Amino acid sequence: MFTDALPGLLYNPLIIGAGVVALVVALLRAAIDKPLRKQDHGFMPVALLNGTERAFFRELESAVPELRVFPQVAMGALLQPRQRGYAAWNQIAGQRVDFVVALRDDPCAVVAVIELDGRSHDRGPRRAADAARDTRLAAGGYEVIRWRCERGKGRPDAAAMRERLMDPALLVGAEKRRQAAG
Repeated sequence: MFTDALPGLLYNPLIIGAGVVALVVALLRAAIDKPLRKQDHGFMPVALLNGTERAFFRELESAVPELRVFPQVAMGALLQPRQRGYAAWNQIAGQRVDFVVALRDDPCAVVAVIELDGRSHDRGPRRAADAARDTRLAAGGYEVIRWRCERGKGRPDAAAMRERLMDPALLVGAEKRRQAAG
């Protein structure tokens, strides 16, 4: 019967050789494929800026070449709670501002924080959240500029951006904020 021949098959050099070759091929294939496969840890990339923000960013940089524009800056990079503990920190953790504009020769001297507001900012909860954010940023000494901007419409033009951001009071304030921050 077949079962009587089984021990002989297990010790057959051809069977053992084929098994070793199959194992080596499988291991090599796994080693080669692993770096090529992306490991999925439950995350996927997203665009840093949406289309409206991207267009605004380009226009803003062109309007004020003597300033630096930083998109999507974490609130924690701008503010630090005066109180210790997580309660105060949690008020800003995970939040970010659309743009931070700083002096070109001193990127730590923040001229203004710019927020782009679309229709979603007209609703009650969002309006309240925006007011709380503006209050926190103002407490930190930052000038917050909110510009209405919806899908490429209603954006201020380059001249308006320049006029607002090159205001001497804002530029002097930037130097004061830099000195205060150390």
